[in-house]
Amino acid sequence: MATVSDNVTAQITVDTCPARDVYLAVFYIYIYLISPTNVVGLCLNSLCMVIFHRMKSKMTYIYLLKALALSDISYILVCFMYFTVRHLLALVEQGSKEVYGRWDPDIGPVLFYATGPLYYVTQHIRNWLTVLISIDRFIHLVFPMWAIKQCTKKALNKWILLIVWVAMACNLPRYAAYFIIDAPNACKAGEQGMAIEFASWMWLHNSAVGTILIVVTPLIILYVMNSLLIFNLRQSASKRMTLRGNKPTDAETQRQQQQRATTVVISVAVIFTFCETPGCMHRLAILAGVNFEPDDPFFNYALKIALWLTTANSAMNFFAYVTFNKSFRKTLRDSLTLCAGSID
Repeated sequence: MATVSDNVTAQITVDTCPARDVYLAVFYIYIYLISPTNVVGLCLNSLCMVIFHRMKSKMTYIYLLKALALSDISYILVCFMYFTVRHLLALVEQGSKEVYGRWDPDIGPVLFYATGPLYYVTQHIRNWLTVLISIDRFIHLVFPMWAIKQCTKKALNKWILLIVWVAMACNLPRYAAYFIIDAPNACKAGEQGMAIEFASWMWLHNSAVGTILIVVTPLIILYVMNSLLIFNLRQSASKRMTLRGNKPTDAETQRQQQQRATTVVISVAVIFTFCETPGCMHRLAILAGVNFEPDDPFFNYALKIALWLTTANSAMNFFAYVTFNKSFRKTLRDSLTLCAGSID
């Protein structure tokens, strides 16, 4: 079983001594699969923010979906800088050498050190915003009177701000880890052992925090919340069957509107769990000490496909809105008609 030091050594050597054929193929995955997904996700989430703004809805879940779209945009931009841009620079500077080698210009390490922790910060915010949306929907569906007083935009702003601060605080040690991992190259021979040990401790801390707080806990909460929401929707559907033929009251109409909103939130949570579960399993395997060979093609391809799913999650929410949100479809259609009319 691999030790923490072995994992740190693998993390250090993966960028310095790669197998060219394997990592060249992985590089193509970055360029031809992940990068187009980033572009599509950036465009779709920008469109979502415009549509949500034009909807002028007072429902809190729309407000949270707008915040989720903004966090997705931030995540996509950082992901593009962290993965694609720095490897493109590596290819340009290295030429016929290894794609993943350390390169000479200062921009490479700067991108690596600056955007690496930011990648986890933005992922942390995006994941917990998805959890917040599900909790808000559950409260509105099960405790509607309490939700009117407590689940206001002002209260949600406080929760969003708390998520941002916690994400930054939990990922702050990553900056130290990123610098220490490169420290042995600049340390004297007697100081390298100390740097490696400190990097080992930081790797364990970051892996545990990243795995438990960023992925595992949100997934567990979403599994529970989705089950409760689906159960509640099925109960409401059975009640509607018994009341079929009667003229719906205002309360019943409002309840149906809340249930349609719940369907949208459930679809977003299902997409999230589907896209994040493979990456979660990989992180848990590493944290458990499973020894992955850096040059193993299956390991590299599986890791990058999991990364692609995580990135694609940010682009798939748009299709959930179009499919399950009638108001979103109407506003989108009106906006496209307006744009087409202005072009003519």
